[in-house]
Amino acid sequence: MSWVDLARALSIILVVSYHAGVSGIGAFLPSDFSVTGSYWKTANLLLVPLRMPLFFVVSGMLAASALSRPWRSVSRPRVFDMLWAYVLWSVVFGVTAWVRYAPEEPWEYFRSSMRNMVVFASPYWFIAALPVFFLVTRWCRARPILLLTTLFLVYLASPFLVSALRELGPEFSKPATGLRRLTEFAVWFAAGYVLSGKIKRFGGRKRPLVAILATVICIPMCWFAVMADLEPGTERIIKLLATCSSVLAVLSVSVLLGALPTISHLGRVIGSRTLVIYLVHPLVLNALVVVFRRVYEHGTGPVPLVVELLLLPTIILVCVLISLVFKAVADRLGADWLFQLPWASREESAGVAPSAAVSRYRLSPE
Repeated sequence: MSWVDLARALSIILVVSYHAGVSGIGAFLPSDFSVTGSYWKTANLLLVPLRMPLFFVVSGMLAASALSRPWRSVSRPRVFDMLWAYVLWSVVFGVTAWVRYAPEEPWEYFRSSMRNMVVFASPYWFIAALPVFFLVTRWCRARPILLLTTLFLVYLASPFLVSALRELGPEFSKPATGLRRLTEFAVWFAAGYVLSGKIKRFGGRKRPLVAILATVICIPMCWFAVMADLEPGTERIIKLLATCSSVLAVLSVSVLLGALPTISHLGRVIGSRTLVIYLVHPLVLNALVVVFRRVYEHGTGPVPLVVELLLLPTIILVCVLISLVFKAVADRLGADWLFQLPWASREESAGVAPSAAVSRYRLSPE
């Protein structure tokens, strides 16, 4: 299913774009030197209803067969390997990211990063959320409609739960962030599982009219969900419509583009390496932010418009390419412990090559 690889590739590119175009845009295109920085940021914010739900829908769809397999065959790749990667890379981020975020307090920043890791407030929170959603869905898979209904109600209640936790004090700000992520996105993983058969059938043929209609609908819905000042209850409904229409649009477009050999191949290359891109690109962005800050400190004058228009896409491309090179080097060196538990699994003990085992680890493995 080339369209699935392409959907995964688009989702990870959107994640890199968000991190570069929202949290990093002030360093890459500061307002004193740029006129387009705010537009790049707004464009990325408008994709909030799409970005992570798309990731989780595809992940849930591809996890459908694993959810019914024996625990021994899925516990390591679906739970323990992901948690290992989450802890390892969160520690790496905490050790290195102080240069960007807290150059004068590296130890305090590391301690803060470790606290954030525990409450799903780490930059790598998605890696930890996947095992949680997998386990919840696995335990409730016998009643899929009840599962989806319950998580939908949790989704509707999410703003109120998060607000109540924040009101307990500033020390609950990061736990509230983690709670928001878990309560808002669990329903999309479950939806991917429950509707996996329908989604796969939907991808079985091209639907250009659906792609056009879904795109036309999702654009204003995303704008209202993100930019309008809505009451929490209304915001939930509008965001739900924005997410459903935008995910449908991306899946429809992925089916259309997946029929093109070159794009299909590119989607397969990137889509099969979403895990390493997700893990490596924040470190690349941190380094680039530090470099750009120093460049602008010396003054460069206004940034040429053509540079402003090409800079963010170039940064995204650099992050993806460095991540792919990192994966190739890690495979050559046999550094499988960067992505999975360092001790041998049962299949490796039985003679399966580590490189073959690690190749299946991606954010939404089949």
